[in-house]
Amino acid sequence: LGYIAGAREIDLVVNREHPEMLINVALSVAQSSTWEREIAALESTAINAPTASRVLVTAEQTDRAAPKGIQIIEAWRYLLE
Repeated sequence: LGYIAGAREIDLVVNREHPEMLINVALSVAQSSTWEREIAALESTAINAPTASRVLVTAEQTDRAAPKGIQIIEAWRYLLE
């Protein structure tokens, strides 16, 4: 497990050397700035890890449509999987 720091950080990386999964966590993505920041980080990091799955975990349900290749899941559901 790892973390990618920088302007577009990733909260959790499974297999940092050859990323298999990129996970960002946000309490809420209701504000556009938070939504854009979290999605941009997942999309930009995926350029260097195109086969890694991308997940955004949120504390609350959102009505925003997930961009292609990104799964959005509520924290309680994620913890049960």
